Amino acid sequence: MQFNEPRLKRSLERMPKPNRVAFAAASAERLYPYYLNFHKKTNLGKPDVLRDALTFVWENLHDRMMEEERLKQLIIECKALIPEEDDSWVDETEFAENSVVAIYYTLKCKQTGEAQDAIWAARRSYDTVDSFVTWKNDIDISADDAEEIILANPLVQAELTYQAEDLNDLSEPDVNFAKIRERAESNAGFLLARSAH
Repeated sequence: MQFNEPRLKRSLERMPKPNRVAFAAASAERLYPYYLNFHKKTNLGKPDVLRDALTFVWENLHDRMMEEERLKQLIIECKALIPEEDDSWVDETEFAENSVVAIYYTLKCKQTGEAQDAIWAARRSYDTVDSFVTWKNDIDISADDAEEIILANPLVQAELTYQAEDLNDLSEPDVNFAKIRERAESNAGFLLARSAH
C-alpha cells in the first residue's frame, strides 16, 4: 500500500463535505500527541488551542449551529502555532509542525469543503510516519531502494491502513462518525512508544 494522492482525491471528491472533514480530522487526531510531546519538551505552543480546534471540528461535522466566526478564529490561532525556524529546535519539532498543519488543513476543509485540504492533512500524517521511520532506521534517502524500504516498514503500512479504513468507512451510506473518531483517538500518537526504543 502507498500514499496515492490522485486516487485519494477521487475518493474524497465523491464524498459529502462532512465525510471529507472527518477524514482530515482523523488524520490530524492521530498527530495531536506529537504536538503535546513537543510542548512538554520545549514549553512552547498551546496544545489547548489545538485540542479545542479538533473538538470543534468533530462536534460540528454537519454544520449544526456552526459558528463561522469561531472557525475563522481557530484557523488564525492554529496558523500562529506553526513552529518557526528560530523556535527551539528539537527532534520533535517536525512532528509538532505536521500536527499543527494537519489541524489547520482540517479547519480549512471544514471552511471550504475542499478535498485538497483533507488530502494535505492526510499527507502530513503520512509524512510524519515516513520521517520517523527514516530517522529511526537511519535510512539514506538518496539510496535507490530508500522509498521501497520506507514503504515496507510496518509503521508506514499502519498509517496507510488507518487512512484506508477511514476512507472505506466514510464511503459507506450510513457513516458512523463516532467510530471514526474513536479509532483515530485510539491510534493517536502510535509512534511515541516506538521512539522510546
